[in-house]
Amino acid sequence: MKLFSFLEANATLYELAMQGLSLNYRLVRRILREEGFFAPRMKFLDVGCGTGVFRNFLRGEDYLGVDINPQYLAHARRRRGDCFLQASVLELSRLSRQSDRILCIGLFHHLNDEEVGRALTECSACLTPHGEIFILDALWPETGNPIGRFLRQSDNGAFIRRFEAWRALFESGLAVRQLRVVRQWPFDYVFVRGGAKPHCGSGSLNSTSECPGRQSQDGSGERRADGNRTGD
Repeated sequence: MKLFSFLEANATLYELAMQGLSLNYRLVRRILREEGFFAPRMKFLDVGCGTGVFRNFLRGEDYLGVDINPQYLAHARRRRGDCFLQASVLELSRLSRQSDRILCIGLFHHLNDEEVGRALTECSACLTPHGEIFILDALWPETGNPIGRFLRQSDNGAFIRRFEAWRALFESGLAVRQLRVVRQWPFDYVFVRGGAKPHCGSGSLNSTSECPGRQSQDGSGERRADGNRTGD
């Protein structure tokens, strides 16, 4: 059994692991502040919310957290109130809720490429006209970081990608406004901020349309398009 599979089997252990091992919430909050995420009078949707830790940073705001794991949601409701629902990112539009800010932390590396495309379409359909999606996810580390590679191999997500693979997926499904690498040893992450892609179909990965307002910022110098986890 993988290390993170063991930890994720229990809601309390999962929350401790997320806060103390796999995700630096101070770093996440700093990035989101820099990107204007914490704007007043917004409706927030936290997709793949887990045990709802991010609710701690959005108290008093119009917040809804969704996840597919009923154990995590029960834990979230006990600790953080009745603002959590069971829902899949692949069927998000069933919520009939339009949000100004959609947050997805550590979600997409659990989805294959086709599912990522569907998830981005579903998220886009739940945005208000000027709403934005903020994503932070696992990035396959560069050569020279054996500890990071070991920990990523211990992750329960089967689709940890390199930067160029993430870029292709996000630029296919979103009007990308910011795309960059975030490094916090021993982990590397990909961060993206974007909106619904205008006039570009359903977000299919096969779309070759170019949309206005797209900007990308790498910062990593990495240009490999191979998204596989192994065979480095």
